[in-house]
Amino acid sequence: MSDAIFLLGAGFNRDAAGEVGPIKCESTYIGKYHITPNYPLVADMWKICFPESSIDTSIPIEEKIQASVSEGNMSPVKLLCEEIAKCDYYLVPRLIQTESCYRRFFDRFPKSHFLTFNYDSLAEVFLLRKDSWNPLDGYGIPLEASPYRTDGKKVELQASQNQVIHLHGSICIYESAVDWDTSGKIPYLQLKEKPVFKFDPNSIAQLFYPYQKAPLTLGEDREIEQRVIAPIPDKSTGLRGEFVKEMYKKAGALIGQSERIICIGYDFNPNDHLSYKPILTSVCKRPDCELIVISPNANEIRCRLAKQLPELEARLTAIESTFKNWVERDFVLK
Repeated sequence: MSDAIFLLGAGFNRDAAGEVGPIKCESTYIGKYHITPNYPLVADMWKICFPESSIDTSIPIEEKIQASVSEGNMSPVKLLCEEIAKCDYYLVPRLIQTESCYRRFFDRFPKSHFLTFNYDSLAEVFLLRKDSWNPLDGYGIPLEASPYRTDGKKVELQASQNQVIHLHGSICIYESAVDWDTSGKIPYLQLKEKPVFKFDPNSIAQLFYPYQKAPLTLGEDREIEQRVIAPIPDKSTGLRGEFVKEMYKKAGALIGQSERIICIGYDFNPNDHLSYKPILTSVCKRPDCELIVISPNANEIRCRLAKQLPELEARLTAIESTFKNWVERDFVLK
């Protein structure tokens, strides 16, 4: 199973809080208290993205976010990204330090690559701690970061053994389309012919020790909510972004070299067909490539995908299980 490629959805992260338990915190103002952060699912987005509004079941949350984005209000997306960053900050170090199901998973598949629709940094931080990944080349494309580590030493680059491909973007990566032209007497900003991609882990920087964020260029847009494809019905605009186009190209290349794609916690929602269609198309081009779906509703997903793509039916396997239960069953694939 070492050649498997994993496709991760929101359900992959959902066992993180249970593995960690309540987290003790202390504040000058309120003293000691506990928090229980968890990576959000769709059902959690109303409270996160619209904390001042009551839940309106007559409208899907994706459409509510779509309306805000269309009006130029990116606040719901920013709140979602901040919640995800908080989960990374509090949960990932504890998952690494304990015998969590996530630690067992990454230990079991040391040579695998990961495609993810999630915005978080759980997978790459685990792999960084195993010395098999770094942010300069581990995202599937060259990335700019500071040439100096947080301890002041020059970065000695070692090629990443694992790739983590963020199909919908990452809160730690942004596109930069401007640069200084210093060819004349007076330097000035100009648009680049093609944007470059830069590393900026924002408030979770210590998780990527010893790597630092890329140096800032005046005129860059580093707003965290601009780094991801918002969870909205109409993803067509976002999917044309340079970063996302590069991600899908890299994902297709990796799938073309693999005999097994294992999907964990991704429901293949029909509303997201623009997102997963290129992935399934790449799988269909490999007649010997098996597609395994691990999810509590895996059988329903299998039936739906088999109807959409009959040529995949014989190669589709459904395993009805949460991620943690699958790990506890010793990663069974039948």
